[in-house]
Amino acid sequence: MDGSPLAKSRGKRTSFPDHHIEQELSARPLAPGDSLSAWGIYATGSSKFTVNLMLENGQYIMLHLDFRPPPTGNQVVMNSKKPGWQAEIRTALPTFINGQAFKVKIHCLKNEFEF
Repeated sequence: MDGSPLAKSRGKRTSFPDHHIEQELSARPLAPGDSLSAWGIYATGSSKFTVNLMLENGQYIMLHLDFRPPPTGNQVVMNSKKPGWQAEIRTALPTFINGQAFKVKIHCLKNEFEF
């Protein structure tokens, strides 16, 4: 392990040149009570970052969290894709500070996600 947060989780890690990271979790389906975390370091001027929970085939996205800092919106856009995009829910974006780490924790509930 290289000490990075993704290397500590079970599964396979793949990095792409444009800084997208794909994390394959264990084969066990998510269940109520499970939690997942994503984290990074915010840089001023970032256009957005996205967290997707999707099925292996990539056709269905159970949860899509799209963090859009200023000037692209200053909001979090949440929705799902099954098979088409569902209605969006938008909320205010938490304050991010240049160079500071952030963490997004997602809790699996019975019929919904909480973050």
